[in-house]
Amino acid sequence: TSAGVGGDINLYSEDFEGGASGWINNTTSTAAWSQFLGVFSTNAGIISKSYSIENNQVTQLDFDFYRIDSWDDENFRVYINGNVAADVVFGQTYAGYPGGSGSAGGISWTATPSTSSGNYVYGGWTDQIIHFTFTIDNPGNNLTIGFESTLNQGAADEAWGIDNLTIGQLGSECQSTINLTLPTINDNCGIASISNDAPVAFSFGTTAVNWIVTNHAGNTTQCLQTVVVTNNEDPTIDCTILLPIELTMFEARLIEQEVHLNWTTSSETINDYFTVERSTNGIKWMKLENVLGAGNSSITKEYNATDYRPLFGTSYYRIKQTDVNGQFSYSEIRAIERSSPNEELIIYPNPTKAEITITAKEGEIEQVQIYDALGKNLTHLVHQTRVNNATLRVQLNQLRSGCYFVKTRNTTSTLMKH
Repeated sequence: TSAGVGGDINLYSEDFEGGASGWINNTTSTAAWSQFLGVFSTNAGIISKSYSIENNQVTQLDFDFYRIDSWDDENFRVYINGNVAADVVFGQTYAGYPGGSGSAGGISWTATPSTSSGNYVYGGWTDQIIHFTFTIDNPGNNLTIGFESTLNQGAADEAWGIDNLTIGQLGSECQSTINLTLPTINDNCGIASISNDAPVAFSFGTTAVNWIVTNHAGNTTQCLQTVVVTNNEDPTIDCTILLPIELTMFEARLIEQEVHLNWTTSSETINDYFTVERSTNGIKWMKLENVLGAGNSSITKEYNATDYRPLFGTSYYRIKQTDVNGQFSYSEIRAIERSSPNEELIIYPNPTKAEITITAKEGEIEQVQIYDALGKNLTHLVHQTRVNNATLRVQLNQLRSGCYFVKTRNTTSTLMKH
């Protein structure tokens, strides 16, 4: 089974909407991204918190990192149980951080931009959301997470924050407790001790157990025993579906550089609230705001929300509905294309399977380059056909599915290929 955000089994989830209990510095702030842990800048120290987890399990940590304003080749560090697990340098650039990855000491991580650069908190230099995922092979039964930066200016010049933090473990439900039978032992001096390194519970699959035998003369010998745990139990499924709402309409419209969202329900059952979510790639989503539901209703209800600071390029919107029991469902996705007032550049279709068309003002697309999420230039793998001075077609057949960046003379845009 592949792990989603937080792993197969979600242990902890913090969106900091209700505060930041347990953190050494529990400062929270509200900006265009909603409420988050921060802002932090110079002299903030290490912002940390400890969590109890199940031992001997692969653990996954996910969070959104908010890079705010003009970082000058300064570092953001992530600590796992007191050790630096990632040390990322952010430069002073309008183009934004393209992404990265690393691994050491049983910990691997990836960093993927969730938004392009833009002014979300302070004016002047740009801000950006980067989603981090850490996979920790065996953190023990306690996970201490810490965040730190090397910023040397106040929050009005450069700062950071954390949001949407989740911790989960992979496969921790599929285990078995086994009473091992002693191996056959013989010794002419008599046996002094018998020990093994068997875990308290065996995970699904194969585990090697090392037995060590010591006689009264102090001589030792050892052998390996293979323990195989199989799962012969069929899964269960409940196909009874109770729809908490009947969504009859959902639309998104760009009006005077704002995205207006409207939706209508014909009935509602134990409906608690709606969450308006936005994405730049249709994969990673961020919350814009919550809208209170009607609870129980048999008449038509109309709702609306506004994204006052939409992103340039293609943005995707959806409505998450949550009932009073915590169950939730999603609406269909709506896409909005917002052109920069300076460049008026459009890439379509986005996402795409094989080909895109780029339109822009004359001179903007004289040179177009394609980069992957790690910043590698892949322009040589695409075929470009110039229709005219303002239109370019690009064949992407040789590129794998994923997130790419399209760089023109003055812009950098996100592109998703299926």
